Amino acid sequence: MKITSLQYAKSLSMATEGVSPDQSKDIINNFIKLLWENKDFKKFEEILEKFEKQEKQKKGIQNVYITVAESMSKEIKDKIIEKIKKITKRENIVINEKIDNTILGGIIIEFNDYLFDASLRTKIRKLGKNLYF
Repeated sequence: MKITSLQYAKSLSMATEGVSPDQSKDIINNFIKLLWENKDFKKFEEILEKFEKQEKQKKGIQNVYITVAESMSKEIKDKIIEKIKKITKRENIVINEKIDNTILGGIIIEFNDYLFDASLRTKIRKLGKNLYF
């Protein structure tokens, strides 16, 4: 039976919980050896991403990925943070802002399995599809 990246990440998270930094080093070294022995080392990057997500969830941290055409003001970021706090019921919101002028305007917000696309590019595409019935 193959072990999934999520299973590896959860195991590593449980193994490192409440241990000293020195113990964590030993656990991680053994974990890497295990991946190598199981011929699963190619999954390392994906496991690491899932592990980091697990750790952030334990600490109540919510990552939010926001794509905009131009940098957002602090006021707009604060409003978005407050809305996301209400939705996720988490207090610690980390915004990862990406500037992408190809969206033309508006905003794209992603977190967990949630995607809110209010970009001008998407609105134009939808309008174009409707015009061609």
